Amino acid sequence: MVFVNFYNVDMKMTIRIFLIIGICSIGVSFFIIGFFFLLFLAYAQILALFFLIAEVYLVASLIISIITLTKLDKFKTKKEVMPYGILCLIFCSIVAGILLLVISEEDLNKDDNNQNVKEENEKLKGMSFENLELKLNKLERLKRLDLIKDDEYQKLKDRIIEEYDNQ
Repeated sequence: MVFVNFYNVDMKMTIRIFLIIGICSIGVSFFIIGFFFLLFLAYAQILALFFLIAEVYLVASLIISIITLTKLDKFKTKKEVMPYGILCLIFCSIVAGILLLVISEEDLNKDDNNQNVKEENEKLKGMSFENLELKLNKLERLKRLDLIKDDEYQKLKDRIIEEYDNQ
């Protein structure tokens, strides 16, 4: 756990990568075992039955991997993650299963926290931009009414824009 935090690795992205690698390896295995199933179907029914069982296992593994991959962003607590971590550990990717079992709730909610911060920053930028726009419009109106001179207008405009840039 210290290793992951030391390098500031995004745990969800790491889990995604290992799940995708697992899905790819399951797909390749599915086709290889399917080929042997068809090969032995005519000559050795017992071996064909073995390969059929392996195919069913691979389909279950594929389904579990895909479901876990799609639900990864929806998990908020470790309690929600545990069953998927255990299933991935048994059926899919050992590394992804271990990472799902050790992921912290902070890592699970990191995207939500980042999204909230981004939304707040956008709101602040939007408010300050609206404020800038209002000030510049007032200044323009004062100039049109000849209440301030051109050089005063330019100085005030520059100062308002500089204040906005410094925020």
